[in-house]
Amino acid sequence: MKALVRKSIEAAILASAMLGMSAFAGPPGPPPACSTTLDLSVPVISCSGFTVGNLVNAGHATEAASMLSLIGVLSDGVPILNATVSGSTLNFSQTLYGLTVIGLHIGGGSDHDGHVKESTAFYKFDAGTAGVTSVDTRFDTLSNGGLYLTSPVPEPATYGMLLAGVGLLGVALRRRAC
Repeated sequence: MKALVRKSIEAAILASAMLGMSAFAGPPGPPPACSTTLDLSVPVISCSGFTVGNLVNAGHATEAASMLSLIGVLSDGVPILNATVSGSTLNFSQTLYGLTVIGLHIGGGSDHDGHVKESTAFYKFDAGTAGVTSVDTRFDTLSNGGLYLTSPVPEPATYGMLLAGVGLLGVALRRRAC
């Protein structure tokens, strides 16, 4: 009986020690952060990554959607347009305007900050009203990239309606003041 009690106490102590050690271990940390100031030739609003694997590949849509949600983008994780890669530049076959989200994958090698080989990051940035068709990066081992979101180009009629609405608002306010 004494042996059974002693073994039970030893098991309880061992279990307590293991639980205590797991409290210090904590959850696994996030992947290395991407830089919002140095990675792209456009001003970056936010970014998510770098995470191991090629999440720009449509076969990893669930993981990509999860990473995109970290920067406030609801997506199915499949790019709406794939980029072509030329050195460290992503080229798009359409002009990107306004709020834009892209993903890029570094193939073999790493960047100047030592980001993990074979990793993916997602960037949200403002492509402006003039738009861009390519995005320069500092990654010399780009494998592929994809477009996940870009704003449509306002039609001239939209601007005309906006101006007409502002004009009518001004007339109404002026009449009210009289």
